[in-house]
Amino acid sequence: MTASGTKVCDTGDDALHQLVKEAEYLCDQLLYEEADQELEDLVRALQPFHTADHSPTADEILALKLTFRKAYGKARTLVDGITLREVLKGWAPTRKSSSIVTGALLAVIGIGLMLSIWEYSSWSARTDLLLEEAEDFVEFEHESELMRLVELRSFFQSDGAREASFRLDPEPQRMFVDVLKRLESHYTLERTLEHNLNEHLHDLWTFKSWLATFHRLACRTIESEAPEESPATEMVARTGMILAPEGRLAGLVNWVETCAPAATGQLASQRNIQEVYAEITARFDDLANSGARFDEYIDVMMVFREYTMYQAGRRSGPFVRPTTYVQSLHQIANWRSELLRRLDDVHRWYLPILYGMLGSIVYAIWRVLTPGVAPLGRGYTILRTCFAGLAAMTLSMLLVPSNATGLQGGTGSPIIYLVAFVFGYSIEAFVRTLSRLNASVSQAMSPRRDALRKPRA
Repeated sequence: MTASGTKVCDTGDDALHQLVKEAEYLCDQLLYEEADQELEDLVRALQPFHTADHSPTADEILALKLTFRKAYGKARTLVDGITLREVLKGWAPTRKSSSIVTGALLAVIGIGLMLSIWEYSSWSARTDLLLEEAEDFVEFEHESELMRLVELRSFFQSDGAREASFRLDPEPQRMFVDVLKRLESHYTLERTLEHNLNEHLHDLWTFKSWLATFHRLACRTIESEAPEESPATEMVARTGMILAPEGRLAGLVNWVETCAPAATGQLASQRNIQEVYAEITARFDDLANSGARFDEYIDVMMVFREYTMYQAGRRSGPFVRPTTYVQSLHQIANWRSELLRRLDDVHRWYLPILYGMLGSIVYAIWRVLTPGVAPLGRGYTILRTCFAGLAAMTLSMLLVPSNATGLQGGTGSPIIYLVAFVFGYSIEAFVRTLSRLNASVSQAMSPRRDALRKPRA
């Protein structure tokens, strides 16, 4: 139904039918612009085409064409060409209006979308680095290193160790310290990796994280946190105790008795711990009195040992949860799997949707900034942007296979983001293409009129 109040008659000619439709849409625009004279002339020219059982003559068709050109020229002075062509295709009539509020609102939305894209992209880059560290941690030969440590301990407990120390052979001691350094680096990575993975999982912008942030901020306003004991003070105190002779030897026994079962399932020596303590104490005194370099390696080794245990977080206390290496390994593996899943969601869903919505906003801003082009309405812009995001999500779902990101498939391809942006920018062309495809398929599947006509008797 148009400004003339009637529907277009079936003239039998596609070109003439298209002209009548465009003339009726132009009547709507002239009515919106209050161009009364041109509207009256065009409505009068359309009357023969709205009369039932009347076949328009050649003069009436020519009059309609001339009146349409005159009315189109008048409308062209009132509205830009792009908007007028959209109106002739069936869009709602609109008028050019340069609204500062609309432009500022679109700019704010565009900046918000770009910041969101930057946040998710940087989160994805940091996730790739953390996943590489987690893979190195999982592939570390922890049991082999502990077995080597137990073998060196057995060598130092043997009778040949004392003779080797008097010969000042530093090779076994160097091997001992090298193993401890590798374990120290591994345990340091364990502690930092646990913290980084846990923190990084909560850095992803999700609706659940927004609610958690709001709840945390609300709780801070009504209650204060209890002061906790500083771990640095405890570290200094324990390090000082270890540097004492008895603390150093007790730490050595505790180190071997704790780590060796994790690798071998049984300790080489099953004697009483006090007997082992007395034996190592006597051996340490002999080495210290002889002036061997092994005493210096023991000091360095014990500092490494305490630092690794502190970094690994296996110390019991009022504010520290005691853990084991196996628990940490399982926790890191679980966090790694969760990060891979969220990274796949970011590349398959979040980023394509944001790029599609950004393309729609950029097109709307272009309409505002271009002289002579009518801007889109606010409601239509919101609807268009949401539809662009849904179209980009559907496109990503069809083109990007599942679990194609992360360490298995690399980062997300930028081609899908470019396609999503282009689809969001020109979503009307996408809709018109689908409409034409649907019309072509429907026309091909529908029976022809000629085939349905019955032959006359």
